[in-house]
Amino acid sequence: MPSRTSLIKPHVWAACAAALLAVSPAWAQKTKEEIIFSAMQDEIQRTVAKLQMENMSKPYFMSALVADMARVQLGGDFGAVVTVSSDAYRMLKIDLRVGDRSLDNTHFVGRDHWTYRPKTAYVPEDDDYDALRFEIWSAADEAYKSALELFSQKTAYLKSKLIADRTDDLSVATPVAEILPEYRENLDVPLWTAQIRELSKIFKEFAAIQDSYVSMDFLSRNDYFTSSEGARWRKPAPEVEIRLSATVQAADGMKIHDSRLLLARSLQDIPDFEALKSLTRDFAANMAELSKAPPMESYIGPVIFEEQAAAEFFNQLLARNVSFPKSPLFENESKKEDFQSAELLRRLNRRVVPEFISAADDPSLTEYGGSPLAGHYLIDDEGVKAQRVEIVVLGKLKDVLMDRSPIKERAQSNGHGRAGLTELPGGRIGNFIVTAAKTLSREKLKEKLLELCRKSELEYGLIIRRMERETARKAPGSMLSDPVAAYKVYAADGREEPVRGL
Repeated sequence: MPSRTSLIKPHVWAACAAALLAVSPAWAQKTKEEIIFSAMQDEIQRTVAKLQMENMSKPYFMSALVADMARVQLGGDFGAVVTVSSDAYRMLKIDLRVGDRSLDNTHFVGRDHWTYRPKTAYVPEDDDYDALRFEIWSAADEAYKSALELFSQKTAYLKSKLIADRTDDLSVATPVAEILPEYRENLDVPLWTAQIRELSKIFKEFAAIQDSYVSMDFLSRNDYFTSSEGARWRKPAPEVEIRLSATVQAADGMKIHDSRLLLARSLQDIPDFEALKSLTRDFAANMAELSKAPPMESYIGPVIFEEQAAAEFFNQLLARNVSFPKSPLFENESKKEDFQSAELLRRLNRRVVPEFISAADDPSLTEYGGSPLAGHYLIDDEGVKAQRVEIVVLGKLKDVLMDRSPIKERAQSNGHGRAGLTELPGGRIGNFIVTAAKTLSREKLKEKLLELCRKSELEYGLIIRRMERETARKAPGSMLSDPVAAYKVYAADGREEPVRGL
């Protein structure tokens, strides 16, 4: 395999670039949409038709995404605004594949495992066809070299291994052509700066809090996508995030950190300012209470998961284990633990939860029970229409979340191929809805807990209301992240006492 530096001669590509710019038409009267799509489509067509190194494979597939973004970030600390920043930029993401659908350069983590990602680059903010196409051309060239190198490593690996039931690398999908309305919401920066200041000031009311931070991250984003298969779409992809974080220290020196995160698809979905103040004050009070809580000894017994902990419980044990169903091949098997995979796939059509529980993922929902949902989308990041997927039906696993990476059990995408800008698409949740055919009120559930404690001659049970998020580092061998807000519930009288250190 030639080295990367020997694949392309710089003066040859410089001449090609000059020729490319010289033949570009005048685009002064074109819209932003026309310019972005034309630059992507023209360069994809050229790349797939003409880009080929001598005795090397040609690209058989290429997609390009341009994310047009404007971001505002605000931050406050104990009543002082410490962060006010804004930026506008565009980012390009390229998926380029060599070989064919049955075997290409994807789904293989080679010796350079940190390169298991798409090619990304910043591109001009100006609506300039020539400048944009040049950047796409440059990025596609780099993506092609990387694809050839990884394809060579993958084919050599497969020759040295006996891989049973290896499936294709890319499924067939109907190209989507849809232009959704742009997201055009603007943030009132002076207003939100004042509100962040006021929210952060609330933490000064609680002497136990040593550190705190209130932040807002507002991202106005519209994605433009096209592919060599003929897909062509634009969709809004905004994000609004408000985070509250605080640190307290117990009398024995243990530091306890926690945060609250509000995610929304638009500013309209954010609670009003009075509700945000109430949430902030409750959070600060809970943290101050936690600093006085006694440490928890080891415990074996019944537990109730409530509120955020209940959602995180299902997220970590069920949702994440039906996501990313196709695991890549690994040249170094020790890297496998760094990649998520659908651990429940081998239990398809078998019971995975009690028979009265069902779960579905439905990205088309914009709200549920009157609450707006941040996981809404209509087209996934591979250009497949979003679909409702019945994951669990009365306790039995019926399906998993699919992108365009076929597995033995499922050949086609069900519209859940999603990824960050620096990630490759994988089957991920949108709006994961868990329902139960058999329910109890909170009061009845607590009574059941106390009954179980008395039958087991336990002095108390546990209620967990908050857990660390899925992204937190877990203890070795642990299936769940650590509890943050936990309470002993005494069997004698039902009183609750906060505990820490679980």
